[in-house]
Amino acid sequence: MKNLVKTMQNWVPLVHAILLICGTVIGAGMVTFPIVTAHTGVWGSISLYVTCWIFSVWIGLVLLEVLTWMDTGSHFVSISKELLGWVACAIVALLYIFLFYFFMTLAISGASSIIQNALPPIFPFWLPPVIVSIIIGHILHIGLKGICRVNLHIVLGTLTTFIGFLWVGFQEFHLSYLFSGTLGQLLSGLPIVFIAFCYQGLIPSIYYFLERDYKKTRLCILIGTTVPLIAYILWDLLIKGIVPMHGPESLGEAKLLGQSLIEPLSFLLPGSPIIILGTWFAFFGYTTSLLGTCLSLSDFFADALNGTGRAVNRFGLVILTFLPPTLAALINPNGFLFLLNLFGGVMCSLLFAIFPLLAIFKGRFLRGMPTQSKLLTHWLSLLMLLIFTITLMYVEIKLIISNLS
Repeated sequence: MKNLVKTMQNWVPLVHAILLICGTVIGAGMVTFPIVTAHTGVWGSISLYVTCWIFSVWIGLVLLEVLTWMDTGSHFVSISKELLGWVACAIVALLYIFLFYFFMTLAISGASSIIQNALPPIFPFWLPPVIVSIIIGHILHIGLKGICRVNLHIVLGTLTTFIGFLWVGFQEFHLSYLFSGTLGQLLSGLPIVFIAFCYQGLIPSIYYFLERDYKKTRLCILIGTTVPLIAYILWDLLIKGIVPMHGPESLGEAKLLGQSLIEPLSFLLPGSPIIILGTWFAFFGYTTSLLGTCLSLSDFFADALNGTGRAVNRFGLVILTFLPPTLAALINPNGFLFLLNLFGGVMCSLLFAIFPLLAIFKGRFLRGMPTQSKLLTHWLSLLMLLIFTITLMYVEIKLIISNLS
């Protein structure tokens, strides 16, 4: 009996770590996926999800290899300073800060807008973002164990509303809708889908939370990304089987007008509980994504400040993590979201693909550091990953140019 209890206690941190990755990946990006992949059809969007999933797992495992060489508590700053030098360290730090502030602005403004719509108009617009930041900031101040407990309940809420959405939605399902679409515009949704699979900033926190257990962390990455992949596919099948691809109140029209899923669903299914379920699902998605993102950014700042020799105050870390994105959510969230949609894919490629590749190359081939997986760090494997990354960045830059022209 004692051995059983001890075994269960050993698996609890692993489950929490898996749920952190699941919540961060699923987030609220799922709500936008059927819109951004509207014209690709089901098979196009599924191929996009699977491709981004493979790529995200691959680069996540490469980053995990790099972490095995570092001291406990090392994050992107220490890794880049140790392996790539001060110039690369400054570039990585700027990319990380801007990108994660963008992520947090998205999550804070998304959760706040849902709260604002539920409140009477007498309440000021600035109240929901401030409330969200204070509550999540307090959870962050408690520490990782507090985040894991809260995240467990939010993920359960996400799962409950998702199952409810599937149950209600499949009663309105039209199989014929799934055969619409074309692969011609497949790449237009690539940046958003790729960004949604960017959980890699959470890997250092999880690795140290699991006491530097390489195998458990690898298992977390595999399970924590596979569950969202399955959820994405089911969600895409459901939405594209309910909402038509063309015509009034369709996915194509929603994409053209910059709408969310709520507008066409409200028109097609008036009075259906699917609207309430979708709203709660989005709220839980924003919140669980915010938990993982703020943890990643806080640990990044802790690593950076430790390198300066200054004492790290946890309350100060919370302020540094939440104050800028909260102000951005209050001043002009749409502007920051536009920048994230425009440049987020390239920034993620540089930070979560190019950076780990350079680090693994420097440590593995120039310094002769040991490896946990010879197949993963083989030069041919890394070359394939580099080619894929360059191809991805090329597509993203072409999309940026087309959007700006």
